[in-house]
Amino acid sequence: MEARTHLSNWEAGVTMSLYSAEPYMGEDLSRDAYPLEILVNLEQGYREAAPTISLEPEGGLKEERPSSLNMTVDEAERIARALLKAVKLARG
Repeated sequence: MEARTHLSNWEAGVTMSLYSAEPYMGEDLSRDAYPLEILVNLEQGYREAAPTISLEPEGGLKEERPSSLNMTVDEAERIARALLKAVKLARG
């Protein structure tokens, strides 16, 4: 990432229930799993006139990360709210 890129302190995440979680073993040997989460955030490069809003998949099984997303109505609504908040923050 360019050193002069400005990242917002704001970020929203929506856990996606229709995808498998990535299993892992913690340092204490406990087992857990990271579900697929869609992160909504803002960034602006130093040469950019306006910020950009990104959706980034995180967690979940890497081989199951989709090129398009299927989601429940509730998940879609939460992503929509997060996107609207990002737009509001970007516009000041």
